[in-house]
Amino acid sequence: GEVKQEGNAEEVQVEKMKNDFELLKYMTDEKNYMVSPFSLRMAMMLAANGAEGNTQKEILDLFGIENLNAYNEKTKELIKRYHETESVQLNIANSIWLNGSIAGSNVRFAKEYEELIANYYEGTSQIEDENHIAKKANQWVEEKTNGKIKNMLDESEKADFLALLINALYFKGQWANEFEKDATYPETFTDRNQKETEIDFMHQTKKYDYYEDENMKMIKLPYKGYRTAMYVVLPTNEGKMDIENALGNMNNCKVELSMPKFKTEYSLSFAKLLQQLGIKEAFHQANAKFKNVMFKGVQMNHNVFIQDVLQKTFIEVDEQGTEAAAA
Repeated sequence: GEVKQEGNAEEVQVEKMKNDFELLKYMTDEKNYMVSPFSLRMAMMLAANGAEGNTQKEILDLFGIENLNAYNEKTKELIKRYHETESVQLNIANSIWLNGSIAGSNVRFAKEYEELIANYYEGTSQIEDENHIAKKANQWVEEKTNGKIKNMLDESEKADFLALLINALYFKGQWANEFEKDATYPETFTDRNQKETEIDFMHQTKKYDYYEDENMKMIKLPYKGYRTAMYVVLPTNEGKMDIENALGNMNNCKVELSMPKFKTEYSLSFAKLLQQLGIKEAFHQANAKFKNVMFKGVQMNHNVFIQDVLQKTFIEVDEQGTEAAAA
């Protein structure tokens, strides 16, 4: 999956990511996709905590974070709260990896950086050689996402990167009101390009939190325990949807719902988009400032910069509920 890059790169102007929905503007309209802004932000905060000066500032500015220490504290509480949620499975895992073959025997992650990642992000730290780091990291991601995200990195070549900063996210929840399997039958689905296909739709008539205006319809489908929910949006005018407003103005009413069963897997690189949106220095081979904060040991001859930001996602929605993962 490629991020949309029509038009002049310089034209993309974003003050900051006011909310997670901002990202959707830049996604493909050629195919089904799934992105996790949450997982992207957490991975970028692993990087921000190892950065200094303007390199750090540009990352924080884009994500609208004014105080990194306060954000770290909030993240620590959030991870704890998610892991204690009993009615659904909601797991967040973080890890940092050093390629010993490229780093050399004297270079390590700085102790302060490792401790910060462990303390606020429950993040583990590993050193592997160039022949094993991709394989081991892939196994870690697969395990943390319950087998849903496989082969995140290419294992066939020797690893040419110095380090990996990884976030993995896994969710599994049963609907508070499961759909009857007998009420699932084929109907016509029309995609955004008006192409019609016959696919299985689930059906249910119940009281739901619901919102409607001239640009969109939105329904809230709670999971067991009612602490988490899926919000499904049906746009009539995609450019003018105000999801934030809709979230605050839902009413409980009887809805006749018909919704497709679906499964989507997707992968993309965020590197180009993040640079267009203002994170420039972190990707700059000479100007990025990571190595003094993130590493210790004999001074490396080369500077350290972000080479790529990859994401792979999975979601499956059926009569019982939802399973989803991102890394």
